[in-house]
Amino acid sequence: MLFDGIEIGVNRGIEMGPLDRPVMRKPRHRVLYIDRASREELQKKYRDAATAGTLTPENIEHVDIVWDGTKPLAEVTAQRAFDFCVSSRVIQHVPDVIGWLIQIGTLLRHGSLVNMSILHRDFTFDHRRGLTKPADLIQAYLEHRTRPNGAQVFDHVANAAMIGSNEPLARSALIMEAFKHAWGVTHADHYMDVHCSVFTPQSFLECFEVLSYTGLINLKLRKVWPQTACGDEFVVSMEFGGYPLEEMAASFRQGQLEAASDPGQS
Repeated sequence: MLFDGIEIGVNRGIEMGPLDRPVMRKPRHRVLYIDRASREELQKKYRDAATAGTLTPENIEHVDIVWDGTKPLAEVTAQRAFDFCVSSRVIQHVPDVIGWLIQIGTLLRHGSLVNMSILHRDFTFDHRRGLTKPADLIQAYLEHRTRPNGAQVFDHVANAAMIGSNEPLARSALIMEAFKHAWGVTHADHYMDVHCSVFTPQSFLECFEVLSYTGLINLKLRKVWPQTACGDEFVVSMEFGGYPLEEMAASFRQGQLEAASDPGQS
């Protein structure tokens, strides 16, 4: 399987639900797997990270396209006009979410589905962190970030805490470690993989309502599943196309109303 990866594929009329995320396997589906790292690099990264047999180096698929975001995605992808994109726990790692979505959009047909599984802030080690705001995403886009910046790295390291931990938020050793990492990515050519953004279902919908009005994204909401079998993520299904800004914004606004009326969504 791909973990922290993207799948794009061709399958007209596909109807994807909350669990239709990696992997839509070859050869049954015409798909390409995209990741920042090669299969070999991913195997090394996750060699000691297997949990309940669901994530092992042997389960990681071959990566068709290694893409670090520095080149346009269309330049490294020979095929065009895909019908769907599935991303698994990727968006929180992306330094520039808007730019990332724009790049993906260059490969999609009008009406293509975009399904994302996204880590829920409240059920991960990010639970003490402040939620990502639209302004954060806009600033990252204006800076054309291809790597996490010092602030994103500092926040990730300084505020990490296990669920149920009673340790104080500010600890001198952890703060110093966070600062050293932030200094390192700012003053050296160094990529540090961190959670650049943190979301809950409600905050994600609020962000994307605002982004809809900028004209930078071409997505409207189809459905949100507030929690999957994994327990620490939610799934968003969207549709790509050149829709009116108000139509896109209204879809995310309606999603917020539905989320607010459902105690399971926050």
